[in-house]
Amino acid sequence: MRPTRPVAKRTGPYLPHPGLACPLILVPVLLVAFWPVWRWYLARMADGSDEPLGLIALLTAAAFLPRRGWRGPIGTRALIGAIAALAFHLVGFEHLPALVRAALAVGAIVCVLPRDPARSPLPLIALLLLSLPLIATLQFYLGYPLRAVTTWCAAHLLALGGQAVAAHGTVLQWAGEEVLVDAPCSGIRMLWTSCYLSATLAAVHRLPARRFLRLARWTAAVVFLANLARTILLFFLETGQWPNPPWAHEAAGLAMFLLAAVACVAAAHHLRRPTVASLP
Repeated sequence: MRPTRPVAKRTGPYLPHPGLACPLILVPVLLVAFWPVWRWYLARMADGSDEPLGLIALLTAAAFLPRRGWRGPIGTRALIGAIAALAFHLVGFEHLPALVRAALAVGAIVCVLPRDPARSPLPLIALLLLSLPLIATLQFYLGYPLRAVTTWCAAHLLALGGQAVAAHGTVLQWAGEEVLVDAPCSGIRMLWTSCYLSATLAAVHRLPARRFLRLARWTAAVVFLANLARTILLFFLETGQWPNPPWAHEAAGLAMFLLAAVACVAAAHHLRRPTVASLP
């Protein structure tokens, strides 16, 4: 007869080590805890103050969520991060802007989502942040500074080309005429679309965090240069130095956007290549 080994009895609730819970439980809990954020989100999407582009980013982020790991344990650090984000939301509810509270909600949910070890979480975080109603807020806070910087740079580049142009705020003055760099020419929509494209490509190509940050910096630089080129093109069109058919304004913006998108795609394709170490 084989000796029987004593079976240890388990008392109390069993929590798998090192996790403390699973996303299948915590994600619904956080969705309920941040319910004022979702109410504000739906109100912003319906009041006409912002384009519903965030829904595209939200659906894209959902497509990259891992299919497994929803019943596995969550690490202690991730759980502490989610609790800290929820605490900041509760403590600063009456003082923090709604967009900041929404970013805290996104951060808390990202902390408890299952991780795909083959993917960096940064593209997913970027897509979730882009799903928030950002365009109207960015246009309000960054629209004028971006237009002023673009106008100043365009005036100096045109002056180097022999044009007697002066920049006053967001207005280009030339030969008694004024060309206004208005709000749609700030580049905010182009920046949002290019950031969405870059985050999606980074998720598709499984770029590591460092390469994704390089792609993000490249995207910001390309968008600024594309918007600057659009401003210079519109200067020649609006002052009558070049033919200006009715469709020229929109065509110039579309052409610069397509060039920026092609540059982002080429950069993502280049960064996905493995780094080859040099042999001695």
